[in-house]
Order: sequence, then C-alpha cells, then structure tokens
Amino acid sequence: MGCSSQESGRPTPERSASGSQSDVPTTGVGSDAPVRPGDVEIDDVDPCALLTAEQQAELKTVKVQNNPSEVVKGITSPSCSYRTASGVEPSYSYRVTLISGEGVDYWKAPGNLDVSPKEVSGFPALEVRLAGVSTAECSMAVDVADSRQLFVQFLPISRNFTRGQLCRNAARGAELSLATLRALK
Repeated sequence: MGCSSQESGRPTPERSASGSQSDVPTTGVGSDAPVRPGDVEIDDVDPCALLTAEQQAELKTVKVQNNPSEVVKGITSPSCSYRTASGVEPSYSYRVTLISGEGVDYWKAPGNLDVSPKEVSGFPALEVRLAGVSTAECSMAVDVADSRQLFVQFLPISRNFTRGQLCRNAARGAELSLATLRALK
C-alpha cells in the first residue's frame, strides 16, 4: 500500500476483490493507538438513549434534549444534550453526537484544535480541545467503526473547570455512552 497515486482526495484502505477492506487492522487515530476491538453500529441509534437514568444520576444531569447538530462541517448528525438542573451549581452539559461519514481522523486536520490520542474502554479515541483555550470545553472522539465516531463534549456553563476536569468529564461521558451503545447493538 503506497502513496504513489496522483489522484486527489482522501486516502482509503485498499479493498479486496470481494469489496471488503484488507485484513490490516485500522484504528483511525495513528499507528501506536490501540486497535478497535470491534465495530459498533451507530446508524438508527437515538443519542438520547445513550445515557441511562443511572448514568445520568452519576453525571448529575437531568435535562435531556434531542438536538441534531453539525459537529463535523457539512454533516448534520443525531445529537443529544444532557444538562444539569436549573439552579444547580456547577452547571454544565454533555453533548453526545453520533457521526456517520467522517472518522476520528477528521479532527487531525490542520486548524485551531489541540488533539491528543487517548483510549476509551479499549477503543482508540482522540481528545479534542480548542487550541490555546484551556477552560472552554473538552471532547472525546471515539473510533467506533470505519467512518463512524461517537463524539462526546463536556461543556461548562456556570463556571470554569480546569482542563483536566473538563477532559476527565468528557472521557467519563464517552465511557458511559459507549457502554450503552455497545449494549444496544
């Protein structure tokens, strides 16, 4: 597999004569990232079903709002916001988005993001933050299948959290959402 083609566009894994991808394991996040332990289907899944009542209690969220969003430019994806109750301090939300059509490599493109390889429940992931801003938000993009990702944002509302707190919360939201997603499929 080389890069000698003069064709423009994004590189994709080679396909065998049967149309399936070659047997080379892919992760979508780099050669030293863990290999995805299996594909998790996200099509036709309601993102508002990904945090159970028990998980919402752990995260201290109570308000659930289905709100499709364009996290990846040009792709409107199923998305759900989970927020703390009004008047509860600190106030924050989790946004869980199921993105089809763009894998986690999307976040590695040049731009104003700080991206770090991570792992969520054995799945390769990327921690995504705005460059130069440590307390605005933190997101986890989890590689669940080819050109598919579970994207979980932790968004502070009423006060600043440290970068570590933001990213630990995003990772925990991703772990819980992924656990439910795997149980659904």
